[in-house]
Amino acid sequence: MNRAKYPGIVLAMVFSLFLVFSQTVYASIDVGASEQAACAYYIDAGTGSIIIQVLIGAFVGGAALIGVYRTRVKNFLRNLFKKRKSGEESE
Repeated sequence: MNRAKYPGIVLAMVFSLFLVFSQTVYASIDVGASEQAACAYYIDAGTGSIIIQVLIGAFVGGAALIGVYRTRVKNFLRNLFKKRKSGEESE
C-alpha cells in the first residue's frame, strides 16, 4: 500500500495513537515526582481496555492486509526469480 496515497488515514492513525499513549509516556517520565502526579496518570481499566483493543486491531488489520496482498507479493517474487533464472541460463 502506497503511504502517499492515503495520507489522511496515516495521519489519523498516528494522531490517535499519540492521544492514547501520550499520558503513558508522560507518566513514565514523571514517576515519583509527587504523589499527585502518580494519581493523575493512573491508567484505569477502561484506558487499558482501549490500549489492548488498539493493539489487537492493529494485529488483525495487519493480518488482513497480508492476506489480501499475499498473492500479489508471491506472484511478483515468483516472476522476479524466473527472470533471474532465465537470464542466468541464457548466458
